[in-house]
Amino acid sequence: MHGIELWRTDGTAAGTALVIDLQPGEEGALPSELTVFRDALYFVANDGRSGFQLWKTAGTASTTARVSSIDAGPRAVARQLTVAGQRLFFTATTREHGHELWVSEGTPESTRLVKDIRPGPEDAGIQNLTAAGDELYFTAHDGVHGIELWKSDGTARGTRMVKDLRPGPEPSRPMHLTALGRALYFAADDGAHGLELWKSDGTEVGTTLVKDIRPGPSGAISSPITAMGGRLYFAATDGTSGAELWRSDGTAAGTVLVKDIAPGAQNGSPARFSVVGSRLWFSANGGSASGVEPWTSDGTPAGTRAVADIASGARHAMPQGFRQLGNSVLFVADDGNGNERLWTHRKDGRVVLVGDPLSQRLR
Repeated sequence: MHGIELWRTDGTAAGTALVIDLQPGEEGALPSELTVFRDALYFVANDGRSGFQLWKTAGTASTTARVSSIDAGPRAVARQLTVAGQRLFFTATTREHGHELWVSEGTPESTRLVKDIRPGPEDAGIQNLTAAGDELYFTAHDGVHGIELWKSDGTARGTRMVKDLRPGPEPSRPMHLTALGRALYFAADDGAHGLELWKSDGTEVGTTLVKDIRPGPSGAISSPITAMGGRLYFAATDGTSGAELWRSDGTAAGTVLVKDIAPGAQNGSPARFSVVGSRLWFSANGGSASGVEPWTSDGTPAGTRAVADIASGARHAMPQGFRQLGNSVLFVADDGNGNERLWTHRKDGRVVLVGDPLSQRLR
């Protein structure tokens, strides 16, 4: 009846209801980017008249209101909602400036373009919005330096490139931005070391290479970076072992291999990291005998182990979406018959299928 619209639930049938039909009829407003900021839920939606604008709601139709007035008509596009301190940052497209950085304090009057980083209608290619304290870090292309690391405090004057890691028009392409303490960590290629681990305190002089894990220009890092317990975890290769689990405390000496999951030159390829309590959960390939299965780690070699061989033998379970529920960890994995199913890891260490087994692929 309504198309894809915004709903809310308290977990009961009676408490599950449509919030508002922003674009009446079957078309749907396609709400997305649901983000809690201050005392409201902010999201992007298209009411059929003004394109994809920024909206907010307190959960009722009467409290749902448009926040942005991006001047691009029905082709307006807002996205990448990210909270940093007392500001909500996002990117948006206008005819005059292209796709650039915007900010809001929660009212239409405070919602504005921060800076036209790449002057004129061309896009700055802003990506990887990451909050570190009250400041926002992101990657952008100003048309001169290539894709590099930038930061913003919500003002035009306070929005600037942190450092041109790869001097000139060639990009260093910072990625996997992760805040830990007062520092920002990321992977980047300065043209000499390949894709390696860097850190920044927001200043040019304070933006430095943590460690050249794989010496030379080939690069080491092959996964997103996840923070847990004051350390960083990621997949990397030193050129001897394959892509395996590494950790870092932000120093060269403290950046070490946790465990060679697939011994030798084979790739364990840890990925899909989730922090559950004091442990890291992820998928990894233990080799030809086990395939890609769920693993967990406390950051030590002895505490890094496979959880279960769900798709027995060399088949891949491809687990993902690890979430804690009470004393259990839930995740999705292939049951070995090509069916993605819900599994639970219980407190006693058992991994149990939620629901009935399927003897063949579900169609």
